[in-house]
Amino acid sequence: MDTQVLVVASHLHQSVKQALAGAGIEANTANTLPQTLHQLRRGSYDAVLIDARRTMLDALELVLNIRDVDAAAPIIVYGAPAHDANGRALRGQPNLTCIERGRVEQLARHISQLEAGQAVGG
Repeated sequence: MDTQVLVVASHLHQSVKQALAGAGIEANTANTLPQTLHQLRRGSYDAVLIDARRTMLDALELVLNIRDVDAAAPIIVYGAPAHDANGRALRGQPNLTCIERGRVEQLARHISQLEAGQAVGG
């Protein structure tokens, strides 16, 4: 079975979509906080990917709400701000990885390496 990831973004950039698909990663997209939490409760995902630059939602708020649904959820924040207060707060969260924008192969590799036993949601 392919790796499944819940992507929180208004739309997924083509390069990210191609890198995920090339690594056998199925991406399901959520656009809003309620939609994200609903999909987490109903589905089973290997990780949650927040594309910080392609969502109008605050990444830290998303992470904290996701933690309310699943405290151990592996979360990847792609394109997180590095030097502001939110960026520092994100980097302090457990089981969270920040990946710089433009490193799509690193993003796909990181998701592929997650253990199958760490499914999120459901």
